[in-house]
Amino acid sequence: SVAGNMDSPAIDERLVALGVSCDGRGVAVGGVGIAGVSAAPLSPLHTPHELPDDELARRAAAGLADVKDCRVRIFCPHAPPHRTACDRLRSGEHVGSPALREVIEREEPDVVLCGHIHESRAVDRLGPTQVVNPGPVSAGHYAIVEVAGTVSVTLD
Repeated sequence: SVAGNMDSPAIDERLVALGVSCDGRGVAVGGVGIAGVSAAPLSPLHTPHELPDDELARRAAAGLADVKDCRVRIFCPHAPPHRTACDRLRSGEHVGSPALREVIEREEPDVVLCGHIHESRAVDRLGPTQVVNPGPVSAGHYAIVEVAGTVSVTLD
């Protein structure tokens, strides 16, 4: 699990205490590696859980390094990578993380599952990586990731 930008940073501490945090770390289950990053980039909104882009990148790289030898790698940052269909505000402005985009382009995980920008429910690609923002769960949205011979993602 990762905490969002509207969560208190104390939520991350609680997720660690519960043994379910993947913020800045990766976990392997049957050859499938899952890594994540909590929070969102610094913004003019000053929400409760924002981090500088270089810290988001540091945590992303650390988590993906933990699962580098996995057959399939799924990366779950709260914030989307910059300049994708998954980081657009209604105005069309791209507000995702440039540093996360760089890490994704370098590390090439199979799938990126992000959120943060509720109005950007979308599927996109960065090279071989499928980038998915399923949209807000409060509206009943979700993504299903199937890992068999290949990796496929479908939105509700």
